[in-house]
Amino acid sequence: GFSWWHPDPKLIKCMGDYRAAARTHYHEVCVSFWTQKVAIQEDCCKAIVRLDEDCSSAVFSRFNNPFFQLLLKEYCSNKGEGSSPAPPKATPAPPKA
Repeated sequence: GFSWWHPDPKLIKCMGDYRAAARTHYHEVCVSFWTQKVAIQEDCCKAIVRLDEDCSSAVFSRFNNPFFQLLLKEYCSNKGEGSSPAPPKATPAPPKA
């Protein structure tokens, strides 16, 4: 089990509306930190990108690494760009009569 999770009302508010979502998001952040490989799902990335300064300090203060937060935000902002839908295909012009 994941024993480092200590429910903090501020973390729950910042990482998701429901305790289960906040736990999942924070777990992904922790795994990324411990493994030094970012492994954040799209819904968690959305929560990370939306963090304001107050929430960022609450979420990332335990890691004692100022670059980790920047790494995750950069990863998540690029991930969001990569998942945008493709532009619509051009409609062929009707044949000339």
